[in-house]
Amino acid sequence: MQNFVRVVRPEVNGKRFREPRDTRLQDLIAAVRATPGPAKYAAGKFQTWIGEYLRNLGHYVEREVPVNGGRIDLIVNGSPEMGIELDNRTVRYKSIEKLREFSYGVAVLRRAYPDDADQIPGIIVIYLY
Repeated sequence: MQNFVRVVRPEVNGKRFREPRDTRLQDLIAAVRATPGPAKYAAGKFQTWIGEYLRNLGHYVEREVPVNGGRIDLIVNGSPEMGIELDNRTVRYKSIEKLREFSYGVAVLRRAYPDDADQIPGIIVIYLY
């Protein structure tokens, strides 16, 4: 059974954000949709699941890469690099700061209900609920 997923793409300078023309975002959404029950509730298992799913689709994925005084959960190589932060119910401030180091930043929330108020300039938010 697939999970319910909603993707919020931000507006940048009054225009809808346009992601690069590749399959990384679609593959990430597929990974989130296919997340098995136990992985939704444990941060480490969720990170492992998403990383392995993307690797199995042929993407080069790095985990826990130092950036901006912290570590970003996942980086998917490409042009531009995609930075991914995996949070629980809300996008944390430190996640936003790390994602702003990338021109293609994505926050994935494991257990949140979508809310348009959560739109963050320059960052795509994927809700798993």
